[in-house]
Amino acid sequence: MPASPNLIFQGSRAQRKTTMLADRDKRCLRQSIFFGSLPEDVFDLIVAQASSEEVKQGDIIFQQDEAAETVYCVANGAVKLSVATKEGDDVVVEIFHEGASFAEALIFRDAAYPVNATALTDSRLVAVPRKAIEAEMRANPQAFPAVLQAAFMHLRRLVRQIEQLKATSGVERVAGFLLALAEQDPDQTVITIPYEKQVVASMLGIKPETLSRAFKRLEKHGLRVQGPKVEITNRAALEGFLNAS
Repeated sequence: MPASPNLIFQGSRAQRKTTMLADRDKRCLRQSIFFGSLPEDVFDLIVAQASSEEVKQGDIIFQQDEAAETVYCVANGAVKLSVATKEGDDVVVEIFHEGASFAEALIFRDAAYPVNATALTDSRLVAVPRKAIEAEMRANPQAFPAVLQAAFMHLRRLVRQIEQLKATSGVERVAGFLLALAEQDPDQTVITIPYEKQVVASMLGIKPETLSRAFKRLEKHGLRVQGPKVEITNRAALEGFLNAS
């Protein structure tokens, strides 16, 4: 079960414990689409104003409608972006892992975050003041394509998610999710689902009970599920089911 949210993370960044960037943090920034697309001199100027933050599983990084003051990059761990429905359900919009940045689209707007950001695991984040990025980019117009590149990639991911929701069944989305996990380590037949099943279900656009039924149905297609552990007993059969659907 996730840890209870650490309420200190619901306030401004001034309340949080921060540290100087390590070399690994800078390497992760360079991996991100946005920061990695910046000219070297602009990148150095922006990074000089960044800091790192250690967050615990369940910590709230920012809340929906909170003033957007910071752009983040995941140096280690995982962060989910989500919105709350009127019924109180938490709908996962996207999950970010090491080397991914988020909230760049708000750089040139005095706006609020449109989603909640929560640490799915113990994580290390690089936090960059939005106004620092804005100032350096206005002073260096050659850096503007980085924003367009990041926005394009985020939009493309969202379009793919919508396509999957409209064009595939819940069982197919579960099979695709598990095969994607398996591809991270092709030599392993047993993989671990890295998040709670409720998070996986929300990310795939299905109910938790539908996820459980999908696992059961996929057992005849080369899959065995025991808690967070998933054994792919016949990868060819699972791929065949997905390709034939």
